[in-house]
This record gives sequence, C-alpha cells and structure tokens, in this order.
Amino acid sequence: MSYDLTIIGSKALPRDELIDAIRSTECFDVANQTNSGDDVLTVVVGAERDYVCSVAGPYGVEPDDVSVDVAAVVGSPRFMYTMAVEGSMPTAVEAAVRLARRLAVVVEGATTDDQTGEIWSRGQRRRMSKVQPGAAVDIVQLRWHVLRAQASSDIARRYVDLCVRYLPEALPKRYGSDEPLQGKWSDGEKAAFIQAAQHDDETLYFVSTRPCFGGSLASTAGSSGDTVITHKLSIERGALYDPPLRNNLRSLFVEFAAQPGCFFALAEVVRGLMYDGRELSYAATTERTVSLARGGRWHGLPPYPVWWTWYAREYAEMVKPHLSRGELSEGRRGTFHAWGERPLDRDAIALLLAPNEDSTDQSSSTWLPVELLATVNPRHARFFNPPLTPASAMPAQLQSP
Repeated sequence: MSYDLTIIGSKALPRDELIDAIRSTECFDVANQTNSGDDVLTVVVGAERDYVCSVAGPYGVEPDDVSVDVAAVVGSPRFMYTMAVEGSMPTAVEAAVRLARRLAVVVEGATTDDQTGEIWSRGQRRRMSKVQPGAAVDIVQLRWHVLRAQASSDIARRYVDLCVRYLPEALPKRYGSDEPLQGKWSDGEKAAFIQAAQHDDETLYFVSTRPCFGGSLASTAGSSGDTVITHKLSIERGALYDPPLRNNLRSLFVEFAAQPGCFFALAEVVRGLMYDGRELSYAATTERTVSLARGGRWHGLPPYPVWWTWYAREYAEMVKPHLSRGELSEGRRGTFHAWGERPLDRDAIALLLAPNEDSTDQSSSTWLPVELLATVNPRHARFFNPPLTPASAMPAQLQSP
C-alpha cells in the first residue's frame, strides 16, 4: 500500500536538476537508484537516511488529460512527476507532501494528493481583485471576426476544448439565446453546450467564472444574411497583470483565431463598465467602442489602436509594413501583434505612437494607414456602437458587392 502524490508542471527537469531540487529542500537526499530500471529516485532524509518516498518523471502529458482544476492553476501543464510513499508511514507522508510542494514551485506547477484530491500550488487559484457591486471595472474584450460562409459548425467544441486547455474560467456556467439564460453547464456539460450552439439560429450568450465575465458565439446556422459573424469573450483587465493567466489567454486568443474563416481578431481594453456583482453593464462614463462587423458587414480595422490584433494572411500582408513597433510574430495561420506585455488601453498605446520631439516623421496621426480603417463621424463619437464609414482598402473577399 502506498500514499501517492502527483505533480503537474510546465517544466521538465533533467535527472540531475531533479536531484538538485530534492537536495535543496530541508535535509532530503537521493539514495542509490532503485533496480526498477526506469530512473525512479529514492528519497531519504536526515543523518540516518530514513526512507521518505520514490520520485519518478518527468513524463509528457497532453493538456486535455489534465483536470480542469489543475489546469486553472498551472500556466502550461505539460509534464507529470509521480511520488509514492510505500507503506504510507505518517512521518514519511508528511515529509513527502512538503517535498512535493517544493517541487511544484520548481517545475511551475501544482501538487495533487491522489488520496484526497486536494490541489496545492504557490499561487493557489487565479488571484482576482475585489470589485464592489456598483463599482467601475475595466475589461479586455476579445473579438474574433469570421466569414460566415467559411465558418465551422463545430465552433463551440473548439471553444470548449481551448478553454479546458488554457482557461477553464472562460467555460460557460449558464448560456442561452435570451435572458434569463436557461442552459446550465451542469446539465449535460460539454455535449449540451455544443448541441445548443449547433442547433440555434441565434447568437448563443454565456456567463463565465471570474476573472472572465462571459461572451457569445455567433450562429453559423439558419438563413441570416450576415456575411461576417463575431465571437466574443470578456475578462477583467486587472487579472491579466498575472503572467501565467495572460499567457494562457494569449494562447486561447491565437488558437481560436486559427479557426476556418477567421480573418481578423482583436483584444482591446474597455474602461469604465459597471459591475453589479453578477454581470457587466454600460454607463454614461463607459469608454465607447465600435462594432467592426455592424449589420453583418465588414467595415475595416478599428479606427484606434488596440492591445492585441491577429490577422489572417491577406490582411497580414497589408498591415505588417506598418507595425514596426511592439511585438510581431508569425504563426501557421496568421500574424499576431501586441503593443506591450500588459493590457494597454488606447491612450497608453497612443503615447507609444506619438512622435518624439526629435523625430522627423510627424505625418501620421493614425496607427495604420487611414484607408485600412473604419471611421466614425465625429458627430456620432459618443454613441454606443456608432455607424461607421467602411475602409476603402481591405481584402477582396471582405468587400461588399
């Protein structure tokens, strides 16, 4: 009989580094390798070299095989280590738990007690700021724009699978096409949500777990005349100052953008929404944004710079020469751009773009050439979802007849 512990982490430690990590903790040491032939390490403690446990790994794991609870606290779950206390002696179990928690920190992961299911990590769950009901909150809104004729009917499955892998808090708790939302994740979980998305002719709205607030998946079914559909997700801006969470959101953002028909995606900071403890709402002081696919028709790129953008091939060729600042990275299906690591609002980005006093280039007042941008009539600037004048330049497949 043994007492078992599992460590899931984002780092693979070579055997010598694993031994060093064990020896750096209290009075632990590694005895001779066992005769099992699979590099299992025997851990001992103290001057008497009393037996503690065996440690094995790392073994590669697929993110889909990691539980949602572990994925919520591990930035990139890729490797597994196992620990076993033969005989389950209480003093040895206590020592093994201390060692497991130390190793979880080293491999940037979490420890699971296989007997109780308890999960431990240095960060515990995602840290969230306390938002009082009625207080203003800044969010990051992610939007993926997709040509409806090329969209996959299996988009809900893709979304769920990416959430399980990278951001379980973005999974739907409740969902539906009308308020109050009638669907519950507990009623059939993944299968029921996917079925609702595939058989509903309307947009499927959902609420999530903080720091995510919720979002929507546009319908690919029915007879809508829309040529462009938009999927959305909102998350608390302050939570994204945590690097592991931010990195996971970026992975979800980019991989969801690689779906069939997606030609442009963005993540923008929207300031000053109101939060009542359950949901977000807009107020007179909320920052105005634009709907680039207003009326199901594409109007062009945003008239102001946003934190993250992603471009499919044709759009990427048009914008890359003008994105010399910030991070620009090429992927298999598109090009990702970020103005900075942390979520920057449009005013902060404008400061980055402002020419300095010594610059000889004072000509550009927009973040991209104006012919690529949708524009808002100044008379409508204070409207929510104002009418837009379409850009004069865009990929041919997005141009209205």
